[in-house]
Amino acid sequence: MKKLIAILLSCMMLVSISPAVAAEDAPAEPKPTVEEILNDFHQKAFAAESANECETAAAYSRSSSSGNDSLVQETVDTLNAAGYEAYNVTSSNYDALETELKTDFASMGLDPNGSYIIVIEDEDDTNSNNPNSRVGNLPAYDLVDPGDSTNKFRYTYEGVEYRLRRIYLTAATESDLRISTKFEFSKIRNISDYVADILGTTLSLGIDAIANKYVPGLPLSSILGLMVDWATDDPLSILDPEDVIMYAATCWTRDYFQVKNTANDTWYTAHYVSYAVSSARCVGGYVYNPDTNSYVFAGGIEHSVTTYSTCYDDMERRKSNAVQAFLGGYTNYCCTGDINFYLINDSGVVNFNGDTDPLFTHKETSVDYIPRTDYD
Repeated sequence: MKKLIAILLSCMMLVSISPAVAAEDAPAEPKPTVEEILNDFHQKAFAAESANECETAAAYSRSSSSGNDSLVQETVDTLNAAGYEAYNVTSSNYDALETELKTDFASMGLDPNGSYIIVIEDEDDTNSNNPNSRVGNLPAYDLVDPGDSTNKFRYTYEGVEYRLRRIYLTAATESDLRISTKFEFSKIRNISDYVADILGTTLSLGIDAIANKYVPGLPLSSILGLMVDWATDDPLSILDPEDVIMYAATCWTRDYFQVKNTANDTWYTAHYVSYAVSSARCVGGYVYNPDTNSYVFAGGIEHSVTTYSTCYDDMERRKSNAVQAFLGGYTNYCCTGDINFYLINDSGVVNFNGDTDPLFTHKETSVDYIPRTDYD
């Protein structure tokens, strides 16, 4: 009996130890990128806003994003917990953060009355001096060494080495970097002539003007998928397509390189690129189901697509452009361009009205050329 008890106790001890050993041996999670965390923020914000429209069927408010304070703080906390240096810039801390970060927010296009999320990376990006970060509570991440940090954030031009840092900027509320649109299908000319065809169209995005014979790149989704989440062979049909409303939003994230002026220990905005996440969702109207002889309110699922500026991933070119712009006293940038929303059918006819005009456009703004007088 004593031997049996001893064996049982040993087994119990092994069982209690095993989870701890397994936990220690478990592979660490890959560290999320800044882009992944910011994209998740924009998708959650758009989903919340469009879901509210589905529920209320009320007029869309461009200020509806102002209730995202908790989501903004959650995103900043997530970035800091992942080891990044992140801040929520608002009207209440605009001046203080501008001083602390030793830069000029106006040169980055920030509105003193706006709300933004910024993330900073440089060669000293250990967050040891960042009170906004909680390094001691970091989860176990499988860090991928990006290489020598000195090479990553320094650039030698004509024999002189310059120090750089990278800043991500995205809007937390409606601004030039975040545009929303409510589009009513009834605005499509002669839509009654196309009721039978409307479900066969594709919502597409394009950054350039197009001709009828061309189909824009980057197809987003079929209108059927946007209107309601059902299988195409289900016996459902839109009762009144002209009653359908599309909610769309485009959120830009700018990716800056700043160059340090060692003479006065400040950082100057020299170059940036951008990418845009565009999302769309259709709501409104009713569908008839002959199986149940009833009408069902149609509220579609969200679809998104990302558009990058042409030189987004060309780091060497970006660093070179940044240093040359710094020396020349201007800001160099590479934008995505305006995001146009089109309806395309199988024959390539745009918007069913015989012209090439988009349904609507989300225009990207750029930071104006700001000559610097403080560099000798």
